[in-house]
Amino acid sequence: MNKNIVMNEFEQPKLEILIGKLNESVTVAVELASDSSDDDLVAELDITAYEIGELINNLRRINREATVQEYIRGEI
Repeated sequence: MNKNIVMNEFEQPKLEILIGKLNESVTVAVELASDSSDDDLVAELDITAYEIGELINNLRRINREATVQEYIRGEI
């Protein structure tokens, strides 16, 4: 990762939830592909599962390498 990404302490758990939901979507895509008899649909679902997996890996890297700061609420 070339840039220094900064998250506040409330964003990181939300990112982890997003990663979990994307993992669930990969599972659904793989299940659909395994149940389908249409080769074109299976191919599309396999590609989709792979692309979501790449996104998950990228988000995990961001989550691991990002700087987490304490959220400080500004006064008006």
